[in-house]
Amino acid sequence: MNGYLRNLRRMEFAVTTACTGKCKHCQNGEQTGPAEHIDAEAAVKAIRRVCGSYSIGKLMTFGGEPLLYPDTVCAIHSAAREMGIGKRQLITNGFFSQDPGRIEEVTRSLARSGVNDLLLSVDAFHQETIPLGPVRLFAECAVNAGIPVRLSPAWLVSREDANPYNDRTRELLREFETMGIPVDEGNVIFPMGNALKYLREYFGENAAEWSPYEEDPADIRSLSFSADGGVLNGNIYETDILEIMESYRPETEGIELKVLTAENEREIIEFNKLCFPTDFWNESDWHELLTDPRAVYYALLDGERIVGDVFIYNWQGELDYVKIMNLGIHPDYRRRGFAHRLLGHVSAEMTKLGMKRFCAETRESNLAMQKVFDDCGYKLNRIEADCFENPPESAYKYVLQL
Repeated sequence: MNGYLRNLRRMEFAVTTACTGKCKHCQNGEQTGPAEHIDAEAAVKAIRRVCGSYSIGKLMTFGGEPLLYPDTVCAIHSAAREMGIGKRQLITNGFFSQDPGRIEEVTRSLARSGVNDLLLSVDAFHQETIPLGPVRLFAECAVNAGIPVRLSPAWLVSREDANPYNDRTRELLREFETMGIPVDEGNVIFPMGNALKYLREYFGENAAEWSPYEEDPADIRSLSFSADGGVLNGNIYETDILEIMESYRPETEGIELKVLTAENEREIIEFNKLCFPTDFWNESDWHELLTDPRAVYYALLDGERIVGDVFIYNWQGELDYVKIMNLGIHPDYRRRGFAHRLLGHVSAEMTKLGMKRFCAETRESNLAMQKVFDDCGYKLNRIEADCFENPPESAYKYVLQL
């Protein structure tokens, strides 16, 4: 078994890139070029092959709008049930036809295929372009067919935030109250694709594209198939899935992690300016800290070039915690799990010295870093107003207690 996939427990299929909505929060952005959809036979073969070697507990289908290809969706879920996958989830906006007979027919097929968790996307963004009537009918048919259904809205900023989009979403959810369908916690919209284009004002001036669904490439837990058959570094139309999995190597290989010192001050300062162009540290601060014996600068190097860093201060013997003072990833190397790798290395190295408490902070608008802290076991301790400058912003203060 490939060690990079040792914790694999889930499979997910983007059935198609085609969609019946044109949502301004869509992570895929504007659809350009012909839409693709995954081949059912190839997907089913992959499920059977993977489940023969790995213990898969959950499978998900989504899109685009997956029910534009209901036969493919049903084939995938039937194979999942056949192979003993317990959780078989479908995410849909519920709008694939306006014909009541067709809607009922597809719903019965979904029930027979074994879908046992249907997440229905209902919110202000979907319903800007998707009529509610056919969606309500689909939900009713699904309930009558015995499929467990949950409404899964997209929230802007947070579920509690008072903004026009969230207000409209709450109105739409009330349309389903008489049907007795529970409302899932949904998801908070992240700055990617259309959301960054049309909703930037809600993400803050320094918002950068990121997705909460990305994982550490050195610890793959979910096998994600694109609509064109792509998965990991291969394609199931060209190569057997088990061969793809066995040969998989993350792009992080070849990136060296080492400690840098004051001798590297100039490169460190330039890298800090690259990562934080409006909020970089003064050179005098760097010089003072790089010569402080309590401070440690860990860097990820691609050859001689710094591509990631984490700068810490070890308060052992005084305050007895480790302060994460700075963490940055080169723009060309983001979304590869490097931030996770750096924080994990800090925890491993400092626990060898007996340190058990780690403190960190990030901007309120930096959702990507908040996600990294959450992934690495840090807990939000408090929010401190006006902690940052350039621009002024609240800080999310995190603590990791081992």
